[in-house]
Amino acid sequence: MSVHTLKKVVLLSLVATLSLGCGSRSEGELIASAKKSIARREYASAIIDLKLAMQQSLNSGEARYLLGVVLLEQGDYAAAIFELLKARDLGFDEDLLAPKLARAWIAIGKFKEVIETHGSVSLKDSKAQGEMMTAVAAAYIKLGQPKLAEASIAAALLADPANQWAMLTRAGLLAAKGDLNEALALTERAIDRSRPSGEAYLLRGHLLLFVKHDEANALLAYRKAAEDPAQTLAARTAAIQLLLKQRKLIEAQSELTLLKKTHPQHGQTAYLDALVSYDAKDFSRTEALIDQLLRVSADNPQMLTLGGAANLQRRAYGAAEAKLGKVVATFEQATLARRLLAETYLQVGKSDKSLAVLKPLLVGGKPDIHALTLAGYAYLQLGDIAHAEEMYSAVAKASPGNSEALTALALTDLAKGNVGPAFDALQSIVDKDPTIASDLALISARMRRREFDAALKAIQNLERKAPGKPLTSFLMGNALVGQGNFDAARKAFEAALVINSNEVPSAIALASLDDRQGRPDEALRRLDALIKANPTNAPAYAAKVSLLTRQGAKPSDIQAAIEAAIRAAPNEPQPRLDKIAHFARMNEVKPAALAAQEALAAMPNDPSVLRAAGWALFSAGDRQQALSAFRRLVDVNPSSAESHMVLADLYGKLGDEAAVAASLRRALDLAPRSSEVHRRLIGEANRVRDYRPALGAAKNIQKLYPNSAAGYLLEGDVESARKAWPKAIAAYRAALDKGDAGSRPQILVYSRLRTAGAPGAADRFITEWLKSHPSDVGFIDHLGNIALLRNDYPKAEQWYREVLRLAPQSPAAMNNLAWLMSERSASGSVEMAEKALALSPGAAPVMDTLAKALASEGNVQRAIAVQSDAIAAMPERHEYRLSLARLYARAGDKAQALAQVEVLEKLSEQSRLRAEAAVLRKSLSK
Repeated sequence: MSVHTLKKVVLLSLVATLSLGCGSRSEGELIASAKKSIARREYASAIIDLKLAMQQSLNSGEARYLLGVVLLEQGDYAAAIFELLKARDLGFDEDLLAPKLARAWIAIGKFKEVIETHGSVSLKDSKAQGEMMTAVAAAYIKLGQPKLAEASIAAALLADPANQWAMLTRAGLLAAKGDLNEALALTERAIDRSRPSGEAYLLRGHLLLFVKHDEANALLAYRKAAEDPAQTLAARTAAIQLLLKQRKLIEAQSELTLLKKTHPQHGQTAYLDALVSYDAKDFSRTEALIDQLLRVSADNPQMLTLGGAANLQRRAYGAAEAKLGKVVATFEQATLARRLLAETYLQVGKSDKSLAVLKPLLVGGKPDIHALTLAGYAYLQLGDIAHAEEMYSAVAKASPGNSEALTALALTDLAKGNVGPAFDALQSIVDKDPTIASDLALISARMRRREFDAALKAIQNLERKAPGKPLTSFLMGNALVGQGNFDAARKAFEAALVINSNEVPSAIALASLDDRQGRPDEALRRLDALIKANPTNAPAYAAKVSLLTRQGAKPSDIQAAIEAAIRAAPNEPQPRLDKIAHFARMNEVKPAALAAQEALAAMPNDPSVLRAAGWALFSAGDRQQALSAFRRLVDVNPSSAESHMVLADLYGKLGDEAAVAASLRRALDLAPRSSEVHRRLIGEANRVRDYRPALGAAKNIQKLYPNSAAGYLLEGDVESARKAWPKAIAAYRAALDKGDAGSRPQILVYSRLRTAGAPGAADRFITEWLKSHPSDVGFIDHLGNIALLRNDYPKAEQWYREVLRLAPQSPAAMNNLAWLMSERSASGSVEMAEKALALSPGAAPVMDTLAKALASEGNVQRAIAVQSDAIAAMPERHEYRLSLARLYARAGDKAQALAQVEVLEKLSEQSRLRAEAAVLRKSLSK
């Protein structure tokens, strides 16, 4: 006999034995067993017994009735109604049947039918009558008739004072009227200590949370309710949502783990998993879970909103717009979805659409503070500072102590150039605001302006307000790096790690310092330890790959690190991008294309992957797949102007000028004020020698955004492209003093006046403009650069010193001033260059200036070391190598000087540097 046959015989014997065992019990015994199982809520066992009983007697009304009750408890209402009606047809007791049918009809929304059919029925059994009248009361509640509901529930409790459903229904009615204490007392009475009372505990939790705002006791009630299998799902859902609101992520994750054991395949469990993942900032997992759920429930507003929020965090703006737009189009009052969609539009520069989405939240009753704040940002993007201030002022008025609004108003003032008053206002807000949001805004503003001393003071204040936070130490470390104080920065980052040993940003910052200070092996060891402690952290792997690349490690070692990153974080795009870039750097186009295809298979909708993969495929000669990738990029991110510009770039390489123009027009529709889109438009106009479309676009932007400089700047740029100087100057003048103009219009007016052959008018413009705008640092810095290019060193020095008076922490002005000082061998040039380097550590141009200054003071050996660092930072800048060769020659080290000359002699024959290297070689041979 074969093994298969033996298995079959054993299985048949087992079935026969089971059948005999079941057949030995009578219908009565099976029904009695089912009742015991129902009492224990072991519904699966009860169903088996009842179906066996029905096999013995198809006309068993009691078996049909009990099966209907079980199906009702399990939530299968249609099947329950079918069995209960069968039991009625078989003549089963109406007193028992009627209440269960009423409950089932309520569950499927037949409220009027319950009232019409059962509202006046009088049952003999008092318990049944109590359940029946409770069902009628529930129907009245659903129909919005609370007074009739109260009368019915009073009758229910009169018939059966111990009916749990009746007590809980009355508790809900009392709570709605504001009688919270009596409602809570009723939930307490409804709890049956001898059996699970999940429904009572669940209602108690809701009352404590939403009416009494007692979160601690509400959580206890939810956890008690979860002990009842019938209420586990609802109770754990409520507990998880409450814990997330309390920012207790670890406890929420524990509750989710328990829910996964009891309801592993339930859609609600997957939704809560996505919610918890979002709170844990695992946005990739949130996206994946929600996308899976939406295949089953494509129009669920909660899922669409959460999915859209995750897309927004992942910068998948097209996907976010699609999901959130669907919610907003379907539900007028989808407040959260509207805010998120408005934020999505802001991220892609569609400020006008953002305002349109926010409009319903900005009118009528109580103002929506979040919506007003987003509208303020939208107006700022449009250059409409007046309306932005109006929005922020409305927030401040609606919530007088609202630090977010006051902070935004101060930042708006900063954008207008009122630097002193803006920072005074920010500091005042920080002093009063118990949260750290305004502190972070102040620190960020100081850091952006490279005012590191002031930033450190703000960080110290943050430390006093929120002591012992790793974020504070991390911020301090960054500010100290900005100052060039690397040793103190190291201590700050190490302090962050003492507070939290897994503080990844600080550990990465320390590795960067190790590398910068000439300790690459230590940097690598640190990153390896970080990866071991955080084996799925993509930024840690990215930092290691970057370090190995900078160190010039073996390609095989870099690839091994990248592959390890992909295995550890398969849903993160960065490791796959690193793999494509790694092969591209080595000009290995086929492996790069293969890596691109692997990345596309893993993440077909990730914009960064689509972009990198498209170029890799194009480089490998696969134009069709490249085009497919870029078209997919546009499909995924339809509202991204950048995506359309990338597609335009590819069309340009393919020679399809019509497609280039169409893609650029779409980009302009999406980002009408983008200087990059404008630059591309003008490039296209120059290529086809047709400036009319670009001019038309400029005029349209001026109409749409009259308070923005964008349309006038574009008009001026188009007129400049076709050398129509008077028209260009007029357009640039129209852009002056627009809210979002910055220094560009005045720079361009001055430049075009000189180009048009009117130097006197240009000089008069300088005088007039600075008389009314004496603090225009950007314009003054430009004047210094122009003087430097003209070799008017005294005038350039004068302008740069004025820049430093207005912006004492400007490294560019310091660098240029140090160069000028060293050119005339003035004392203090080294100190000035060193200060510039401290403010922009690792900057090769500043190191080049410092080397020049050191040489001017006779410190040639240190100048050689600094110049070598400049070359290491930017090896493609061959003029730095010529300077190094001259320094070696000056130091008398002909061998090293010739070594640098030999490198320069490999440049093209037309290179000026090659010619100068030849002259240097001749001088060295003497």
